[in-house]
Amino acid sequence: MCKGLAALPATCLKSAKDIKHKIGFLLQKVEPGQEPKAVKEKEKPAQEKSFAPVDTENWKTSFNNLINNDAGRAAFTAFLKSEFSQENIEFWVACEDFKRTPEPEMQAKAKQIFKQYIDVDSLNE
Repeated sequence: MCKGLAALPATCLKSAKDIKHKIGFLLQKVEPGQEPKAVKEKEKPAQEKSFAPVDTENWKTSFNNLINNDAGRAAFTAFLKSEFSQENIEFWVACEDFKRTPEPEMQAKAKQIFKQYIDVDSLNE
């Protein structure tokens, strides 16, 4: 029976992390005619940035507090990106935008959201 990750040598785990990082780098989309994003040398990843203690306390009490705070949403987006799940926050943003859509445009917007995030053939399913 599988003994879990504890049974694997540390070198295997490090290699797996390196491979995951390299694949993630290769999977980044570059639109035609667009330059690849340059890595900012001085900017820390969202996980390492310091946040106001009052904000982090609010985030602990409610996911809505996290998602409705610009810094919290940025940190959560960075986390989802690291887990290759950024389409989840993109879907949420699309739904929030849909809530503010004027009624005459709702049907077209709903079809667009369905096609992009829900349809079986969508890239963000």
